[in-house]
Amino acid sequence: MRRAIYPGSFDPVTLGHLDIIKRAAAIFDELIVCVSVNSAKDGGLFSPEERVELIRTVTEELPNVKVDCSREETFVSNRVRHAIRTHIISWVRPDGSFAARKIECFSNQGGYASHGHGIVAKGMGAFPQIYPCPNVEGDAWTVFTNRPSAGAMRGYGIPQAMWAGESHIDDVARALGRDPVEYRRQIATPKRF
Repeated sequence: MRRAIYPGSFDPVTLGHLDIIKRAAAIFDELIVCVSVNSAKDGGLFSPEERVELIRTVTEELPNVKVDCSREETFVSNRVRHAIRTHIISWVRPDGSFAARKIECFSNQGGYASHGHGIVAKGMGAFPQIYPCPNVEGDAWTVFTNRPSAGAMRGYGIPQAMWAGESHIDDVARALGRDPVEYRRQIATPKRF
């Protein structure tokens, strides 16, 4: 089944909205029109319930169109991936090999810890695995803020650490005047390590 979602505030629903709905309904097996609530706006022309009813009325002849009203809480109470701010320092020999490396990770937990301590530690621990170095120092901290609480997701902190680490490798290659891909081939963990 091919399904599409068309989100918007639809306050009010216009002929332009209706045209998009009709075109999408002709392409997809199911079209879900999501009426969203924008908490940044005061009131509006119609209440969310009235907007849902208006869209249902103008789409009666389209059996594969469903209308739903999402709530703003959905956008602020769902778990997000932990934002990890990373600071990396590498001491590099003239041949491009690492003499020493240091990583500091600061994980934004939101209001609650959840899996945060383990996630930032796992990400920090993965840092030296692709590009080994005999001297690695790492520190990881969890920071509580007024942002939505973060939760465990696939990868458990490693995507954030790898993105930071790969960006740093690009910086090192640039400073050495080397091609980033060739430089990675030189310093990466050898096969069957």
